[in-house]
Amino acid sequence: MSGLVVSLVLAALAPFGVIGAGMERAQAQPPARPEATTTSAPTRKLPPGSGPEAPSPPTEQDSPKEPVPTEQVVIPPLPAGAEPAPLAPEVQQKLEDDLAARQRTFDRLFSLRAGESRRFETLLAETTVLEARLASVDAERRLQEERLVEARGRLKRLAVARYVATPVAPLNHALEAPDFMDLSRRLAVLGAVTDADQGRVEAYVEASRSITGDFDRVNADLGRKRGELDAARLGLEKADATLLSGKAQLVSSQTGGLIVAGGLSFPVAGPHNFTDTFGAPRMTGTAFAHFHEGTDVFAPTGTPLVAIERGVLISVGSDVLGGTKLWLVGATGTRYYYAHLSAFAPGVADGKPVQAGEVVGFVGSTGNAQGTSPHVHFEAHPDGGAAINPYPLLRIIDEAEKAEPVPPKP
Repeated sequence: MSGLVVSLVLAALAPFGVIGAGMERAQAQPPARPEATTTSAPTRKLPPGSGPEAPSPPTEQDSPKEPVPTEQVVIPPLPAGAEPAPLAPEVQQKLEDDLAARQRTFDRLFSLRAGESRRFETLLAETTVLEARLASVDAERRLQEERLVEARGRLKRLAVARYVATPVAPLNHALEAPDFMDLSRRLAVLGAVTDADQGRVEAYVEASRSITGDFDRVNADLGRKRGELDAARLGLEKADATLLSGKAQLVSSQTGGLIVAGGLSFPVAGPHNFTDTFGAPRMTGTAFAHFHEGTDVFAPTGTPLVAIERGVLISVGSDVLGGTKLWLVGATGTRYYYAHLSAFAPGVADGKPVQAGEVVGFVGSTGNAQGTSPHVHFEAHPDGGAAINPYPLLRIIDEAEKAEPVPPKP
């Protein structure tokens, strides 16, 4: 993209924290974005065998996540008269179209999230009512059980007292009646006392059975409602994660609308393809679980990697996840991360000034990319802050480079 101007204002993204703490709360993957970009740009040739071998593989004692380096560097000024020209109108239109599309997506995600939130709040209120109802029914059930135990105990004590301790006393008392009528009354009273106690027991049994049925029904309703609430909670968390990802996409495009995106070179100098996977979970279920903070650009092993803009290289080395990696501090203040390289270009070292399009390394699959298709993991951190989605900018650069006329072969 020679002849275009760089005026990045990506620092506007930093207050949004578009990846970092907010995104790390999300437990669900944002919806897949099938959009892909491919190109068949000619590979920049280098002398055979150039570039040192990749360093030894990192050990488990290395840092599990590459932090953004904080060292300050001085970017050499552009030579006089080297200021690039303004952005082409068709590329500017592409930026505006991208922003409008992402705004529509964000508005839709915001509406969906609001619906999930209302559903969750409704289910939470219904669950609270059922929990209170269950507590009330349970208290009544316990009271009936206590009454039943008490009535059965009383009946048992009465039976023991009348028929065990003095088995003939109640009957003798009845038989001492002076006449038949009095005998009948005494026997009736004896039976009535026993029947009354038995009746109370039966009433308490029936009440206990009824309240237990109520308890079981309310408990079952509460179980179902809690299941719905858990599902709604997961839905809300997913909506939060998706909305946050959409916000990152929108903010990236909003910044892109302020970018006069030029003086930039696509970081892979050869045939490649890439998709928008910013925010997708990686290495789930491991100690290194994290969300994807960049764009993976796939290309054959050994394809040259170039500086996206002029700047200075820092933190050249290796780590557990990134493998062979380096950082580029651009003239705009944005810090770019290149990971999974197979090797560095000759002369690459900390503090080396580079120009946009200058080869800095080669595509590989080191670090946690071993066993995957070779690619470069590319991140952009405005002013060294939180990662922003580099996909919109990469796509614009890629399309602008493909639109440039290819010089005729000599």
